[in-house]
Amino acid sequence: MPILTLLALLLTLGAAAPAAPAAPARDAGTLADLPRYVRAALAAPQGQSILVINVASPDDFVQFSLEAGHVSFSFPLLTPNQKAGEANLRAALADLALKVNESRGSDGSSFMDITVPADAPRVTRIARTLLTRVHGVTGKTPLDYDCQGCGPAR
Repeated sequence: MPILTLLALLLTLGAAAPAAPAAPARDAGTLADLPRYVRAALAAPQGQSILVINVASPDDFVQFSLEAGHVSFSFPLLTPNQKAGEANLRAALADLALKVNESRGSDGSSFMDITVPADAPRVTRIARTLLTRVHGVTGKTPLDYDCQGCGPAR
């Protein structure tokens, strides 16, 4: 999903208040918190959410959106750091047997996207693999969870 679509969805979600107590929109945590945030994202009261898991720098993150019962992971390849990690990203996605859809923006920017069913264990496994293999996250690495439109944290 192109970044502009994600931004539009973020703006839409920000305007809609969830019916149930939501997970904190932004919270510090570790890899151990990943399953809780995935469940919260998939329990979105409005049926739409975005979870961005930031690692160390603005270029190091894993993001996905929930819409219509499917989860879309989006991987922009815009910065030199993101482009340098493309081989690791492709290898991790291939090992997970995921079909990659590639697109280009009108400015020549590249994006890789995958779409999977909204299944919490599977989404958690994908996100964990990407965080550890692509971004070098360990159990002690501080993460910043940014969850927009999410349901209650469990």
